[in-house]
Formats: sequence, structure tokens, C-alpha cells
Amino acid sequence: MRAEPRVREPGGIFRNGVSWLVLLLIPTGGCFPYVLPPSQLSIGTGATNGYVANSEVKEPAARPAHYNLRGGFHPLGAIEGMADRPVDVGVGYQLERARPDDGESRFVHGPYLELDGYAIPAKKTGASVRVGARGTFDLLLANYDYDRHVGAGGMLAALVEFVDYGQSEFSSDDGETSTAGITAGELSIGGFLGASYRNLGSQSYWGAVIGVTVRLPFVAGVACCYTGSDSSDSDDSYSSGGSGSGGGSGSGSGGGSGGGGRTPAQPSPGRTPAHPTRN
Repeated sequence: MRAEPRVREPGGIFRNGVSWLVLLLIPTGGCFPYVLPPSQLSIGTGATNGYVANSEVKEPAARPAHYNLRGGFHPLGAIEGMADRPVDVGVGYQLERARPDDGESRFVHGPYLELDGYAIPAKKTGASVRVGARGTFDLLLANYDYDRHVGAGGMLAALVEFVDYGQSEFSSDDGETSTAGITAGELSIGGFLGASYRNLGSQSYWGAVIGVTVRLPFVAGVACCYTGSDSSDSDDSYSSGGSGSGGGSGSGSGGGSGGGGRTPAQPSPGRTPAHPTRN
């Protein structure tokens, strides 16, 4: 019996209304769930004034540049109906590099708590501009002078963002991979301008800060890769077809030898054929 190759219809495993949530909770072979929480990334830089985590630079006149990178989690950005909220809160982790004009650069890092307030909130739906202020409280960790130091700091800055809030579902299938899921929350880009302060015991410094901030919505879905299914299907089809053709050729040749291709029997060389008796 010939095996029929399976035909993959458009939509793959996501057809017939299969819930993305079920696919997330019950992963199958070759499928990988993924989740991106509502998050924020920001990068800032600016001049610094003070004693910056370096024993070689002690004069307050030193003005090194500093670079700050933050990544945080902002859950309110994914809640429907809160796009026009007047405040926002988030938590995250930061890495800051302070480079003195004369001396070796130092890294300061640690968790932070962020609070934003909006004098002009975003619209509940669609694209809009949001204007307000951003404040952070920073727990700082640093290693220098062969010792670990713990300190604190913060930042206060004016903030302008272009925000778009929405929800959508997505799916795709190119025959080799399939993916489906949902997105919900804010997608934004903006800028901030302000000042920061760091204190690590006897070492402290102020900094001017200018930077860019980006917000990403909540994303959840599942991606599947088809590995070996097409080749196995084609191999099965080929094997079935080969056995079928082999059977046909075998029966055909057998039929030919048993039919018109049969050789009539010949008498044995040592045996005289029988003759009819004459009366």
C-alpha cells in the first residue's frame, strides 16, 4: 500500500484556532516558547565633576566623562487602559563607566528604582507625546583600591517620549519555521536631560546626563522548527513508490514468462517419441 506524503497547509501548527497560550504551556518537540516582559532600555552620557573612583585623581577639578546603561522592567506599560497614567514605576540594573582625564577608568554598577511623573500623559490609544520628569534611586557597587565599596546615588532628568500603545496577534509560517504570539503595551522612544550624583564613601561625583530611552511592549509566543519531516516524508514516498514499481515489474516479468513467453516442452534426447500403431 502506497503511503501518501503529508501536505503541510498554510498556518502550520497554528491553524484551526489553536491558542497561543496552550502552545506556551505545552511545548512540543521542536517548539520553543519565548517571553519578553514590558521593558525599558536607556543609555546616557555626560561630563562629570568630582573624585571618581580612582586613587590617582583627587582634585575636584577633574572632569571625566561617564557612560551609563540601564535596563529595567516596567509592568504598568503592559496593562490595558493605563496608557494615560500620570506616573510610572520600574526596577532594573545599571552599569556606569567613569573615565578620569588622568588615570584608569572604573566601573560602577547596581540595581535601581525608577519613578516617572508625567505633566502631559500619553493618550489612552494611538500615538502621542508624553512629557514629564524621571527620578532614580541607585544602589552602587564598585571595586577599587583592592576593596569592594557600596554606595548610593540618583538621577533627576526632564523627559520627552513619543509613545504608541496597542495590542495585536501575529503568526507566520514559511514552510520551515512557524511562529505565533501576542504583543501588548507601549512602544516608545524619547530623550532625557538632567543630572546625577554618586557617593561611594570618600569618593563622590556629580554628572550631567543626556540620553536616549526606548520602551518595548510585552511579547509572548512560540516558535517551531520543522526538522526532518519533509525528508522523511519524501523518503517514505520514495520507498513506497520503489516497492510498488518493483512489484509491478516483478509481476509483469513473471506474467510475461508465464504467458506468451513460455517455451514448449521438448522431448528428452535419449527417449524416442511415441508413434501411432499401424493396423
